[in-house]
Formats: sequence, structure tokens, C-alpha cells
Amino acid sequence: MDSTLRLHNYYVSIPTPTNLNGKIFDQNNNAINEIRNLSRINIFLGANNSGKSRLLREIIRNYIPRVSYPDWVKTKLDYIGQDYSKKILSAIANSLQFGASFNPIAPFSLHSSGTEILNSQIFAEALNFAHNSYNIIDSTAKLASIKAKIKSINGFTQATRGYGIIQQNLTSLENSIEELINEIKIYLPPTPYNRIYIPSTRTLRTYANLAGGNDGLKQLIANDYSFKLTKAITPIANDESINIETGQDFYSIVFEYKNSELTYRKKIEDFEKFLSQNFFENKEVTIVAYNKLREIHIKIGEEKEQPIFHLGDGLQMLLILTFPLFIFDRGIIVIEEPELFIHPGLQKKFIDLLLTYEKAKNFMFFIASHSNHIIDTSQNIQDISIFTVQKFIDSDEKGDEKLSSIILTNVGFKNHTALSTLGVSNSSVYLANCTIWVEGATDRMYFARFIQIFLEKCKADNNSKYDAIKLYEGIHYSFVYSAGDTIVHWNFEDDPSESSGNQIIAKNLCGRALVVVDQDNGKNIARKQKLENDLGMRFYELPVVEVENLLSYDTISQTIKTYSTWKDLDLSNIKKPTQDEMETIRLGSLIDNNILLNQPKENRKRFSKTDTRIDKRKKPNLTLGNKIDFCERSLEFINQDNITAEAITVIERILDFVIEHNRF
Repeated sequence: MDSTLRLHNYYVSIPTPTNLNGKIFDQNNNAINEIRNLSRINIFLGANNSGKSRLLREIIRNYIPRVSYPDWVKTKLDYIGQDYSKKILSAIANSLQFGASFNPIAPFSLHSSGTEILNSQIFAEALNFAHNSYNIIDSTAKLASIKAKIKSINGFTQATRGYGIIQQNLTSLENSIEELINEIKIYLPPTPYNRIYIPSTRTLRTYANLAGGNDGLKQLIANDYSFKLTKAITPIANDESINIETGQDFYSIVFEYKNSELTYRKKIEDFEKFLSQNFFENKEVTIVAYNKLREIHIKIGEEKEQPIFHLGDGLQMLLILTFPLFIFDRGIIVIEEPELFIHPGLQKKFIDLLLTYEKAKNFMFFIASHSNHIIDTSQNIQDISIFTVQKFIDSDEKGDEKLSSIILTNVGFKNHTALSTLGVSNSSVYLANCTIWVEGATDRMYFARFIQIFLEKCKADNNSKYDAIKLYEGIHYSFVYSAGDTIVHWNFEDDPSESSGNQIIAKNLCGRALVVVDQDNGKNIARKQKLENDLGMRFYELPVVEVENLLSYDTISQTIKTYSTWKDLDLSNIKKPTQDEMETIRLGSLIDNNILLNQPKENRKRFSKTDTRIDKRKKPNLTLGNKIDFCERSLEFINQDNITAEAITVIERILDFVIEHNRF
């Protein structure tokens, strides 16, 4: 086999396992006849009892790979086929010129036209061996059969006209097919290969008193799942036997290999070196099989030698998971929950080793897992396929003993469905579960205060929807500043395309986003429409011109009095704005030109932001000159009695979004 081609390069799909025919569906409820888009490492994620382990056990039992050559191999085979087709046709044509006196007994008749032989199934197979066919694995066998049939053409003698040329061309044809067979063999997938099953029940501690001794656990598992059990290390062609690796025979294998010829001793030495380099900081590792105790001891660097089961459970698991790479040459490995007892960092390292370690490249892996750390890798992600597995019961099926079916979905690496299937949220890694995008710092300060006051009010009023909620900013949600116009440079789509232009993909940086923007009296309509199209219900426009307009008149007036030049303001003698003015006039102008309209302003603070662009012929509508200062002063005056209905509407929208993305 060419050194650049390995098992997984060919086996990109498998038929649906026999026992699950009609029981596997895609997300559109269409029955699946084959599992496609396989890679060297195939990870199946799902909740407990979702059916992923059942699926993998059926795969290892019924594994019948369907072959697809890499494109460059197909090109090579095309060339080989065309080259030998010319030779075959030439041999036939040269023989047919004597066809009038040549009438062989078998396997077909030759006539002067040559129609029958040229149209025969035998030569159709020879000339069109169909490298795209699922039966390509049998190509050499087919061609060998063709060669045998050609060899059987013997219905002529030396007296036959043109005997010498016929004999020569048939021999040439036979040799050409033999050469073709040898060429194709270079590109055929490796076979036979081992089928290896690593169950979730595994340990390096031996249970000699178990019925069946060290093989007892294997036999129990084989019986439970109707596996044909084998202990053979060398695979046998067309053998459906399965090697079950529980760790129970670790001692017997090490003992046998350490006391065998160099090839086997080298396997254990390679394993020791592998452990040293990857798990024990390059300290020398020695594995010893004590015959007297019938147990494995391990020595790591200068540490005292100890029984291997005194190692941490996680390291014992890693030994069991990686040992097959050294005792088998190639194969299909099914692993149940590799994360068991293993530190998250080592889970990630385990997958990285499967991706990069040279011996691992001779194997295909099918992994059932609940762990998000298993898919946390940045290396060779093109060698990983991720599938989600969900169980469902067909409601149309009659009776109360229904068999469950499986929804199988191949998801991309950046698809967040995989994480949500595992119940993983951003807070699992100390990131907020969702984000609230606001235009500036004061938006965040007001919303945080409104949330606090509103939840206190809900508790006091026994509002059952919100009274039990305890929110923590930074865990349940975080605020992000969109900085006004710069928001157009963000992509908020759920499944953004790889080519998002110059936009930054929000989901790659933070949790799912709710974008809140000012009403701005109808400004920026096109920008808002684009955001609404992208975000749908996750876009929210304030019901007021800007966030300060959510404040109550009571809060605004009391805040004005905190400024030294207005501390003596008589609140009973000022103008109270209308509701429409409170919602549509920016707070700077609202204070200066409405609330304080009739107040003497000489040597007193003005609140409006100075803007030389204002048309003097129009009534100005200006925001505050120092928003943060006013905000910080106002927060203490916001309370349960004066929080506005508009503020409550906004906060309910934000809280509903936060609740949706957290599990309370």
C-alpha cells in the first residue's frame, strides 16, 4: 500500500448496520441507508441513553466499509485502465482476424465481427473495473477471474489458422490483466484489519476469581452484545471476530511479549517510550510483569516501583486506551467514553495524540462520548468527524412496546449543536452563557440597576415568573459594547459561513447575543433592518429615543439636584414633561429646554451636549453632555416605586432572553 494512503482514506462511509435498518434517520426525518462523511476519528455525542453506544456496537459488529478513493488515486486508476484497455483491445483485434476458423469451446464463441467478445460481461468488467464502485475491494478478484477465463480459451489447435498469433495475443492479454491486478493492488485498502472494542467497563486490576479468569469480563461483554470474541492479534481475512480490550489481559500480553523474540519486545519498549514522552515528562518508564504475583508493576523515573493499579485511575485508563496501538498493526477501534476518570487536559491530549501519533494513523476510531473536552482540539480537525445522536420514539407506531430510533446528524466543528447536545454551556468554562449587546457604558449601568430593582420588585410582589431567579453578571450573562455604528462589522448569524468577509463572527468570541439599540427617532433604519434580518427575535429596539429616557421624572429631577448649582432647585416649581416628551426628547434637551425651561440659568450647569452642527432655526434635541456622570448620580434614585413601565418592558425582554440561555 502506498505510504500516503491509510485505512481512513478509503472508508468514508458504511452501510447502516443490519440490526438498525430503518431505525436511523437524519434531522429531516429521512431514513439513512449509510453513514457518510467518516474520517479517521469519528466522535458520536449524545445524552445518556441516546443510542450512541448501541450504534457503535452495531458498527463494530457489522463493519462493511464502502470505499471511495482519493481523487489523485482515481486519476491514476483512470490512466492505468485506459492504458491496459488499449492492450486488451489490441490483443482481441489481432486474434479476431483469424476468427473465421476459430471456434473455441469455452467460455464464449469468437466470430469475425468480434461482437460477442467485445460486448461480453467478462471484458466489460476488465475494461470498466469501476474504481468508484463500492465493490472496488473485489477488483483484483474480478480481474483474476477474467484472467482465468481467458486462460481457459482452448478450443483451437496448432492446425488452426493463425494459431501462433492467437496464442501470442491471448498470452499478452493474460499478462496485461496480471499487470493491471498488480497495479491496482498498490491502491487497494489494507485488508485484513482488526476490529477492536474498548468498553466502558475497563481496569488494569485483574479479577482472577471472575468466572473465566482474566477472560471472564471479556466473555461477559461478548455474551451481552452477541460479539464473536477473538484473542488473535493477527487479523484474518473476512473474519468478523472482535478483540475486546478491557485491560484484564494487560499482564498476560506484557509477560508474553517481554519473553518473546525481538519484534515483540520492541513493541513494549515503544509503548514505554510513548508513555514517557507523553504522560511522564520524559522520565524513563519501565513496565514489569511479575510472574510470581501475576501483576504489572511500573517504575517512573526515580520513583519507587509500584503496582500499576496504584497509578491514578485516569492514567490507568490512558494505558488501556493507547496500548492497542502497539499490539495491533491496523484496525477499527470503537471506544466507549474515553473520558472516564481522565482529567480534562489529558482528554484533550488523548485526542491530539490520536491525531498526530504515527502509529495511530493506521487506525480508524469510532468514539462515544459525553465530553466537550474530547472535541476541544485545534490540530488536524480535517481528520475528525462529529456526529450528534438523539433517541426518539415514533408516535405513529402502535403498541406500548415500541423500539426507539436514532436521529444521527453530522455536524461541523464550529457548530454549537454539538455542545448543546452535551448540555455544555459557556459557564462550564467560566464564560457567560449569553451576551447583551448595548451601545455604550451607560446602557449597561442602567440595565444592571433596572434588573436589580425589577427582580427585587418581583420578589416583593410574588411574581412567580421571576421571583426565584438569581442572576450573576459574568456567568448567566455579560454586557458587550457595540459602540454604535461599529456594530455593522459584526456577524451575528447562528451559523455564519466561512466567508464572512471583513465581519467578526460574534459566536466565536462570546455567548449567544441579544442586540439592544436606541430608537433614535427613526435614525439608522437600514442598519437596524439588517440587524433584525440577521438576529430575528434577538434584535430589540428600545421604545424610547435612548436609554436615559427610560428614567422616571422623579429620578431625573432628584439627580438634577445633586449638581451644586441646582441643589436649591424647588421641584414643586418646575415643569413636568408629557409622556411623549419623556420618550422622544433626548435627556440633555429635555432637562434644559423642558424641565428647567423657566428656571434662571445664569452661572448654572447646562446639561445638553454642545453641538455646533445644530440648525439654530430648529428646536435642538441634544443628549446629555456627560452621560456617565449623570448616570452614576442617578442610579441611587432608581427604586421599586419609580421604575417606569417602559424600563420594565425592556428588562422583561432581556430577562426572557437570559432565562432561555440558562438552566434555572
